[in-house]
Amino acid sequence: MIKAVIFDMDGTMIDTEHQASLDWPAVGEKYGFLVDDEFIHTFLGLTGKVKIEKLKERLPNEDPVEVMAFYRSLTKVRFDRDGILVKPGLVELLTYCRVKKLKLAVASAAPLSRIQEILSGIGVLAFFDVLVGGDMITHQKPHPEIYELTASKLGYDCSECAVIEDSRVGIASAYAAKTRPILVPDIETPDHKMLSHCVRCVDSLDKAIPVIEELMSN
Repeated sequence: MIKAVIFDMDGTMIDTEHQASLDWPAVGEKYGFLVDDEFIHTFLGLTGKVKIEKLKERLPNEDPVEVMAFYRSLTKVRFDRDGILVKPGLVELLTYCRVKKLKLAVASAAPLSRIQEILSGIGVLAFFDVLVGGDMITHQKPHPEIYELTASKLGYDCSECAVIEDSRVGIASAYAAKTRPILVPDIETPDHKMLSHCVRCVDSLDKAIPVIEELMSN
């Protein structure tokens, strides 16, 4: 029986992964490298530090910090212009969980300050009991540490927590932590391994409600 629900943030609650992916082609054009689906998927769910490490591997003749700074300048312009888009069904799912007296948490690769800023900006910060950012852990997703820490802060065993995730590394992390992962795909098309590591795959957040209802009774 689950007693809490833990949410990833980027790509799960907000549409930042898709929005930000639109700026990689301009980065590739400036620095002379190919940006394809495989490239974009490689960066999903990772901290800025890990992204810089991966850029260093791919672009040994470029300064990865400079490349990331240029990319972030483009995404800032986009987010300032378009705003942060909330995923459909988020408020309905959060409200349902609160009515059912489930504890709620966020476990994101983003720094804690960014999590607080974004959740406050979209009006859902008050729903959450615990926030855990990528700057609070040593090992990033797909390592299970972030979900193990979040469950501990909630006061529950990992097996008592459902996790809402959108990415390959996120599902792998939640699965390794022995939580109950629910996949709501964003950019990545789920493959057999992703699907085998989750309790259910649904196409929007509100459709996770009956899955959580089921997990509460099992």
